[in-house]
Formats: sequence, C-alpha cells, structure tokens
Amino acid sequence: MKKYSVVLLLISLLLINFNQVFAQRFKSGGFYFNLIKDNNGDRKALLVSQNETYPKWNDEDKPTGDVVIPSVANFSTLPFDVIGIDIEAFHKCTALRSVQISDKLKFIKHSAFKGCFSLHTITVDKNNPSLSSKDGVLFDKKTNELLIYPIGKKDKVYNIPDFVKSVGLKAFEGSKFITEVHVSNSVTKFSKEAFYECKALEKITIPANVVEIDTNAFFGCVGLKNVEFNEGLSKFGSGAFKHCVNLRSVKIPSTVAEIESYAFAECTNLNEVQIAEGVKTIGAKAFSKCKNLKIINIPSTVTKIGEYLCWQSNSNCKYVFSQIANPSTVTVGDRAFNDIAGNCTLVVPNDSKGLYEADAKWSCFNKIIEEKDFVKVQGITLNSENAEVQLNQKITLVATLNPKSPTNNTIMWESDNEFVATVSDKGVVEALDYGTANISVITEEGHFKATCKITVVEPIAVESVSLKKSNLTIDKGETFQLEYTILPQNAANKKVKWDTDDSDIATVSDNGLVTAIDYGTAEITVTTEDGAKTAVCNILIPVPVKSVTLNCTDTAISQSEKVQLLADVKPDNAYNKDVKWSSSDDNIATVSQSGLVSPVANGNITITATTVSGSKTATCNIKIGNGTGINGDDINAISIYPTIVEDGFIVTTTKGKGLLHIYNVTGTIIRTVNITNNKQYVDVSSLQAGVYMAKINNKVIRFVKR
Repeated sequence: MKKYSVVLLLISLLLINFNQVFAQRFKSGGFYFNLIKDNNGDRKALLVSQNETYPKWNDEDKPTGDVVIPSVANFSTLPFDVIGIDIEAFHKCTALRSVQISDKLKFIKHSAFKGCFSLHTITVDKNNPSLSSKDGVLFDKKTNELLIYPIGKKDKVYNIPDFVKSVGLKAFEGSKFITEVHVSNSVTKFSKEAFYECKALEKITIPANVVEIDTNAFFGCVGLKNVEFNEGLSKFGSGAFKHCVNLRSVKIPSTVAEIESYAFAECTNLNEVQIAEGVKTIGAKAFSKCKNLKIINIPSTVTKIGEYLCWQSNSNCKYVFSQIANPSTVTVGDRAFNDIAGNCTLVVPNDSKGLYEADAKWSCFNKIIEEKDFVKVQGITLNSENAEVQLNQKITLVATLNPKSPTNNTIMWESDNEFVATVSDKGVVEALDYGTANISVITEEGHFKATCKITVVEPIAVESVSLKKSNLTIDKGETFQLEYTILPQNAANKKVKWDTDDSDIATVSDNGLVTAIDYGTAEITVTTEDGAKTAVCNILIPVPVKSVTLNCTDTAISQSEKVQLLADVKPDNAYNKDVKWSSSDDNIATVSQSGLVSPVANGNITITATTVSGSKTATCNIKIGNGTGINGDDINAISIYPTIVEDGFIVTTTKGKGLLHIYNVTGTIIRTVNITNNKQYVDVSSLQAGVYMAKINNKVIRFVKR
C-alpha cells in the first residue's frame, strides 16, 4: 500500500510540473516553443518568438541565414511534434534568408516572418499533407490559399498560380521588390491586408472571378497607379485601397453592391471616381482626404451615401455627376459633400435642378446645372502612336479631344518610364536614355487615354551645313539675317556657332544676324557643334557713290559730229562706279552705254548719266544744228599754244566767245569747252597721252598730250 502511494505521488508531481510549463516558452535546438493541443487534444509544439513582448528577439539570438524548422522540440527530455509557427515568430529577423519546413508542420500563422527583409525562399517537404511551396512561395494545400510571399523575394513580376483560390491574410505584406502581380482566373478573394504596404507594387490585374476585396487588402500600396476591376466583384472592404497615394482613377463595376467606409480614403492623387449603375451604398468617408479629387460619378441606383463621404478632400473638386432623378429618394449622411462643394459644380439629370436646389444635402454645391448644359468628353487621340526620338532630342505630341470643345478640356500627360523619356504638361517629350517609354495623355473627365510608344535611338550625325547666301552686299549700318541648312534634316544636334574674320568690318550674333560696321570685306563662318562642318558667306560693305559729274554740261554740235561724254564718279574709291546713260529724245540723238552721243536730227536734248550705285545723276545739254564755233570771228585770229602740252593750253581769240571741241583720233568729241574770254586756259590733264584736235568752226589745230 505504501509503495502504491509513492507511485501516485510521483505521477501527481509530474503532472503538476507539466501543467506549470504548458503555456511557457521553452528552448529547443536554438528555437523557442510553446506547448499547445491539437484537434485531438494531444500536446504539440508551436514555434514562437524568443520574447513575448517587443522586441521579439534579442539581437544576438536572432536566427540568421538558411533555417530548417525542426520537426520535433524536446521539453524535459520529452519530444513534441512541431506543428505550427506562431504570429511574428521570426519578427524582424532581418538576416534570415530561407526557411525549410518539414513534413509535420501543419500551419503557419500570418505575419510569422514580418520584417524579415532578406527572406527570399520558403520550401516545404513534398510529403507535407498541409502545406506546399512553389518558387519559394508558401501555399495551403487544403484550401489552395497563397499564405506567404517572402518579403525579400527580388522578383519584380509575379504570376499567381492557377490552383490558387484566395490570397491569404497579409500574404504579401511589406513585399519590397514586387512591382506587378498577374492574378490567375482561379482567384476569387483577396483577404484582409493581403497586399498591405506593398510599396513597390505598381500594377495588378484583377480578373472577373474575384468577388471580394477584403478590409485594407491594398492598404498603403503607394506605388499603385491604376487598378482595373471587372464585372463580378461584389465587395469592397473597409479601407480596401486606403492610402494608395498614387492611384489616379477608379471605375467601380456594377456588381459591387456596397463601397465600404474608407475604401479609397487618403488616395491623395485620386482624380476621378466612376461608379457604375448597380452600386447601392457608398460608405462613410469612402473618399476622405483625397486631396486631388476632381470628378465623382454617382449612379442612379445609389440609395445611401455615408457621412463625411469626401471629408478633407479637394476643395477645388470640379464636378460631381449625379444620375439620381429624385434626390429625396437617397439617404445622404451629414456633410457628405460639404468639403468639396464650395467650388464644385453638380451636374444633374435634366429637369431635376429644382429638386436638388431644394434639398439641403445637395444645395451646398457652388453651382448646379443640368446635363443638357454640359458637353462630355467622348475620347482623345494623339498625332502619333509610335515615334523614334534621338537621344537628348525633343518632340511635341499633339492631343485631340472628341468632341473638340468639351466643357472640361483638362488633360494630363505621363510617362511609364521616365528614365528613358519624360513629357511636359504641354506634350513635349525629351529622350533621356536608350530604350522605350509609353507616353500617355489622359482626360481628367472619363480618364480616356491615348498612348504613343517612344523609342529612343542613336543620334544621327551632321553631314553638312550650307548657307542660303554665300555672297552678300549690304550697306554700312545695315543688318541681315543669314539662314542655314543642316543635312540630314533629322540630324540630332543642330547647334551651330557663328564667327567673323574681321569684326571691324562686320559682326555676327549667336543667331546669325550680320551687322555691317565699316566699308570693306569680311567672311562670316557658321560651324556645326556636331562634326565641325562649316559654310562661309562673303560679306561686302561697299563705299557708296556720293556724286557724278560730266566732262561737258552744255555743248553744240552738227549732225555730222559725235560727242564722247565722260562721267567722273566720286569718291575715287567708290566700290561701283558704273553709270547708265540715257537720252531725253532718241529721235534727236542717241547715247551708247559708253557715253558716246550720236546726233539723229537738229534739236535740243539732255543726256543723263545715272550711277548704278546710289542713283546719282549728271546731265549734259546738247544743241544739234548746222554749225558751231566762235560766231563772227576771224578764223585766222584764233590760236592755241603750246601745241605740245602736259597739263593744258591757252586759247586766244579776238572776241573770246564760243565753243571749243576736242576730238580724239577717231573723230569723236571727247571734250567741249565754253570759251568766254579772249585768252582762256583749257585744262587737259585728265586726257591720256596722245594726239588730239581742237576745233573751232572750221579751224582745226592739232596738239599733242604728253
């Protein structure tokens, strides 16, 4: 009896000790565990963190590198199967790279590897009946749920396998690298916080089979710009896309009965919300703190709008389109629109304006108009769908709205690859690096979109440059704009530099504007920046003609005589001393372009010499008759001396009045002198050396000019 009592006492002590440690952490093989009961009531081990409170692990004890989860944990020499991993069991084990799971582990709770920024792979023993892995991602075999996408997995694009039916609680939480997710048609649900704070995520396609997006499913996906929802989706959970600060527009399909509260709150770049016919309820603060919200479309099927719908949203919201015929049929919460209504226009169905103005929940809008007074955007196009742009060059895309003049003509430009090409708010595209970029223009209303694919290519080199004028004559003080052509026309760098070889004569600006500074010649050279190709324009700034005189201003000749008129153009260094000759009456006398006057009939004429440069003129009046000379004088009383001269000779007469003609050896009058004195000096220094005749009436006196 005594022996039996001792055995009972030992068993009792053992049970007491076991119960005492049942809920406590114990260490086994470098990990920490709690004992739990499975569905059969058997005690099993649950892998937990080192500490119950934060920090969950002491830095020196954190698991690192490649970890194998043990299948058994030993407590007081007793082995217990490890069947699960608890919430935050490996919290912030930042050096953990991979996890290998045995065939006995049955479950892993959400956030088990939260903050494990280096974790890239989870693998599961193929004989495990509950869990599986593919490409390092963890799945539930029984429910076909994606459980954990490792936070440090570096793939940018992920395709959810077609056996997956749901994306589990916090499955992608905090993923650092993933930018695009392709969801298979088998998926029907995104669980609570499925993509919580996936800050790199930019694009996700949600197929038609997805019926539920649960609470905060995409909370804090700050890189997400566009999400397309298909018909079939029935639920937007509270905060489903909260704080998706780069989300631009959303279109809620008709199969969604309710948009829950805060669904798109804090989407600070959200411009437009389009809600399809069929949606009945819009929850409280669904679009609160949407600082750039410009347009909201409310369908006729809506029966309830939550309070503070647009709380602290854009006070410059432009339009709210309501399809509700009678606003009194809709329950509108307190201050649903007040924060956006101050500068906003409410567009309502035709013949319902009065109903809205009479309703206190809607009358807060700055302006209420009917649909007939608003021209809606129907679409937009670009002048090009594909374009090649050379590196560092710019092109301008032109957008055309349909119709051309809608009420709201605001458009937005964007590039999907700003490392390759950027675009300004005027559609000017600049090529920054080799590659491709899609440049899109998007209407503010309706978010209609047109895209041009830009391919940045090698720049084309300059082959030649030419000037429109290679020779240019301009007057002193004038300016002239030189024009140049670079070939090929699509050369990348068309920048040029202008130079002059003599800035005292002519200068040239950076744009090719030539200024004549002084008389003379200069060369203006244009040089390409690419290839140093050149072209030259020869500039002449001529000395202008100031006057012209003739060797005779008045004379008289017979019909048988000819007169050689000579023009003296001043100054002597004038660039162009050419003259044009003309007769006042070709029926009396003609004049050649060398100044030779040939009589035709008796009469009086005027011969005019006009300078080509400056149009200066000089005239000679000529009387053509039967005789010339010194009237009534004795021809024997006329003489000249000396007859061999260098500069001139003296004419003596008895009466000293008349005309003296000087002829060259061809018999042409080259000089006429009006004799006004009995003794008069005649200057012939301008004549060339040779033999000449001086004639008065019928007396001819020969003289020699040396």
